[in-house]
Amino acid sequence: MGLLIKCREAHQLVSEGMDRDLSTSERYRLRLHISICDACTRFEKQMQLMRTTLRQLPEHIAQTQDQNDPPAANPP
Repeated sequence: MGLLIKCREAHQLVSEGMDRDLSTSERYRLRLHISICDACTRFEKQMQLMRTTLRQLPEHIAQTQDQNDPPAANPP
C-alpha cells in the first residue's frame, strides 16, 4: 500500500471519515492527497458544508414551523 492515493479513494475516505474514525494510516494518506489535490480539497470542504447544513436543518424547520403556526384560539 503506497502513500499516494487516487481521487476516488480520497473521496471514499472523506465520506467514511464522517461516519467513523479513520486509522492513522488512512488519515495520513488522505491529508497527503488533500495537500496536493485542489479538486479533492474542494470536495472535502463541500462535504463538510453539506454535513453542517444538514445538521442545522431540523432546527431551521422547527423555527419555520413555529413562525407559521396560527396563534392559539382563546376559549370563551
